[in-house]
Amino acid sequence: MASVNIADDEQRIVIRTLNDQFRKTGLGGRVTITRGVFELGQELVQQITNAVRTFDDFNPDNDPYGEHDCAAVTIDEHKVFFTKIDCSIMEREMPRWI
Repeated sequence: MASVNIADDEQRIVIRTLNDQFRKTGLGGRVTITRGVFELGQELVQQITNAVRTFDDFNPDNDPYGEHDCAAVTIDEHKVFFTKIDCSIMEREMPRWI
């Protein structure tokens, strides 16, 4: 039987909670969109953004560490990966396209 480190489980819960909060609201972090997605147009970018914000189909195949930090959504024929949501402190300004 594998041992379970309670501190690791608690940390994973905190990370998952922060990642979910940011993914759903866009608050507490910075959203960056690749140029390829940006060039799909404002309407499709909005659909993709909404799909990412409402995504909740995390499972062991797409979320092996239980941190809700990456997955993929498909809008029309476009499969878009939202990777990687990280908890970090950034000191430089980066563009926010949405």
